[in-house]
Amino acid sequence: MGFVESIILAGKIRVKSFFNSFLNDEHGVSAIIATVLILVIVVALVAIFWNTISEWFSELWGKISGASDSLTNSTSNTGSVLHSNGG
Repeated sequence: MGFVESIILAGKIRVKSFFNSFLNDEHGVSAIIATVLILVIVVALVAIFWNTISEWFSELWGKISGASDSLTNSTSNTGSVLHSNGG
């Protein structure tokens, strides 16, 4: 066996060893389980309180839309006054 073949074989052995140890390592499993449980709890809470949440968002969006409409109207009124006085 030549030098190149021995390097390739050593590389294959290292990769195989890395993947075997990666698949058998369970240190991160508890973090994954905790994340999944938190997501399930959040989705359940959103499903339970969906009516309240949607009403709150609708109310908030109405306030935002009303504020932007009043800003747009006041800006357009001010602009027309400036143009009519300036001409």
